[in-house]
Amino acid sequence: MLLQTLPCASPAVFARRRARVSRSPVCSAVKDDTARVSSAFKATFAQHAAHVSRAYESWARMARGDPMYECSHPGQGLQQATGYVDGLTAVAFHEASTCAPWMRVLEAQVGVIQGELRAALSPESAAAVARNGSNVWSPAARADAMSYGPQWKTLGLQDRSQWDAANSKLFPLTCRLVRDTAAVPSVECFFARQAPGSGIKPHSDFNNFILTAHLGLDVPEGQCWIQVGDHKRGWLNGVGMVFDTSFVHQTLNESDRERYVLLIRFWHPELTLVERCAIQFLIDCSEDESPQGIMAATKAAEKRLAKLGKTTRGFGKQ
Repeated sequence: MLLQTLPCASPAVFARRRARVSRSPVCSAVKDDTARVSSAFKATFAQHAAHVSRAYESWARMARGDPMYECSHPGQGLQQATGYVDGLTAVAFHEASTCAPWMRVLEAQVGVIQGELRAALSPESAAAVARNGSNVWSPAARADAMSYGPQWKTLGLQDRSQWDAANSKLFPLTCRLVRDTAAVPSVECFFARQAPGSGIKPHSDFNNFILTAHLGLDVPEGQCWIQVGDHKRGWLNGVGMVFDTSFVHQTLNESDRERYVLLIRFWHPELTLVERCAIQFLIDCSEDESPQGIMAATKAAEKRLAKLGKTTRGFGKQ
């Protein structure tokens, strides 16, 4: 319900639940689901209630079917979010040096990533990659992602915080670099290909608690761009950018060749660690609101909390 694609689920999960609530009068089954999730959340995070209130309220607004958050920020543009966490800095483009310092590591090692991608695209390897990989160069599948169009395709490495076993073996150096060397707090990571003469239509990903980073890998510089809110930027090879896709955004590749970037979605850095854990729990529940699904989400959250430590002081930190 929360992300559009998230360590978490896709932000679209929260959006799907909101649509389910708002499409028709709230039936008893939906009320039961909401009550179960709410009760499990309060029990799981009872010791940290003061630190997760805005995460809970973000979910509660969607569960109630409240109107979507919408704001036109002067000098930034239109922001639209059904999954909205209060108090997070809202700008179209963020400075990578402050909100994503790990980008410097990826930029310094971009040749490693480019090398693996180049090898996978070569005529000698392409067939084996398609045979041994998982969903290799797949178009956007979800109905809420069709603004991407059929010519925007991806090769996934990580989805909802889980690394794809098959594709990780095809790109071991890239995965190790993102996961271990740079220690990126990613929830999703994939190669994104945009065909020549194609673009993504204006849309929002409808959540503000996940930011998106692009690292240019094979870019026809000066001939392709992304506009986020009121700001437009072109991709550069070997250079990263960070932006907020809850602002209405669009892209266009005006060149006659394909454009490749490494796309990473990661937690908004102003979320504390326990808030990330709380949102992940709510996303997991949104994927499966049955008693069994909520129990599984609870156990996963308890493991995450144990890893973070048991002091309230620690949970208040980012």
